[in-house]
Amino acid sequence: MLKRFVHLGACGLGLVLLVSGGQEVLSEVLPKAIAQEKEQEQTQAIEHEMPLEDPALEQQAQKLFRDLRCLVCEAEALASSPAPFARELRQAVRKKLAQGADEKQIHLWLRRSYGEAIFLTPAFTSATVFLWLAPFALFGVGLACWLVALRSGQARSKPRHGDTPQ
Repeated sequence: MLKRFVHLGACGLGLVLLVSGGQEVLSEVLPKAIAQEKEQEQTQAIEHEMPLEDPALEQQAQKLFRDLRCLVCEAEALASSPAPFARELRQAVRKKLAQGADEKQIHLWLRRSYGEAIFLTPAFTSATVFLWLAPFALFGVGLACWLVALRSGQARSKPRHGDTPQ
C-alpha cells in the first residue's frame, strides 16, 4: 500500500518520491508520475497561452513580448521564456490589449509595476543617457587615440632636415 506521496518540483523539473511500507518504489511508478506531471504542465501552458481572437491584437501582443524582458530569466525576451512568471505576464498583457489599452498605456503600467528593467531596450531619459551615449563617446576616444598614434608614427618615419640616411 502507498503510505506517502511527496512531490517536489522546481523550475519544471519534478522529483517524485514514493514510500511504501518503508521502501522506495521508484522504478515502477516514477516514469508514470513524470509523464503525468509533464502532461499537466503542457495543459496548463496551453490554458495560459490562449492567443487573442483578433489577429491584429495578437500581432501587437507578440511585438510587445519581444520588447519585454523576463525578470526571471533576465537575458531572455518574454516571448521565448518558459518561466511561469513570463506566461502570467503574457496573459496579463493580452488581457490589457483585449480591454482596449494601447502600447503606451501598457508600457506605462509595466514601468510602474516592474521598473525600467522589464524593457530589453531602455528608454532614452536623463537617467539612461550615459547608456546610450557611452558607446559613441568610447568610439570617439578610440578614433582620436588612433589618429594621434598614426600622426606620431608618420612624424617619426619622415627624415628630418639635415639628417642623413645611413
